[in-house]
Amino acid sequence: MAQDRNWRRCGGRVAGTLSATFAFFPFIAITITGCGGNSAVSQLRDGTPAEAAAKVMTLYDGNRDAKLSATELAAAPGLVDGLSRIDSNRDGVVDVTEMTIRFTALDDLSDVVPVQVSVTSKGVPLDGAIVTLTPDPCMGEGKQTYEGTTANGLAAPTGKTTPMPTPTGYYTLHIVHATTGVDLTQGHEVAEDRPSPNRLAVDVSSTAPAAGRNR
Repeated sequence: MAQDRNWRRCGGRVAGTLSATFAFFPFIAITITGCGGNSAVSQLRDGTPAEAAAKVMTLYDGNRDAKLSATELAAAPGLVDGLSRIDSNRDGVVDVTEMTIRFTALDDLSDVVPVQVSVTSKGVPLDGAIVTLTPDPCMGEGKQTYEGTTANGLAAPTGKTTPMPTPTGYYTLHIVHATTGVDLTQGHEVAEDRPSPNRLAVDVSSTAPAAGRNR
């Protein structure tokens, strides 16, 4: 099943998505040439929606009651960010059915989403901040991180190994700014059906040490 999905994506949706985003990432056409190695396909989420949902439960369902409580979800910040789109019955917990439905919905959306991260401190653009998106373990083994450095307060994280936008899925966002001591970690769901899917705005002023905030 997973092989069929990967083949279909390599020949279909990935190509269509990249054509739409070519203006933002002109180097992608060179790096994505097939379905093996460090191609776009190898960086997409592993498995079918049901398999991925089962992996989420294996990773985070500590008491094995077949659902994720708020306490258990805290270990998966990307899922917390996507909770409003996962928790269909609004009971504050996530079960395997809801997770499967959400992964199925994600598979019907664009495979990659070019995300621009806006980093400010008290509303002022912060330059030189390192922005990293790390795939949640539920995405599969060996997935690359996506990184960028802010200029004029903006960064467009791309793959550290294979330059490409971020595949749809769940990530931990880490923003570090050495000069001011900023060190922020939060979750992010990459998906084209979220509000402003191509733009993520983060103000980091509350995470800087007192001395750093005065600089």
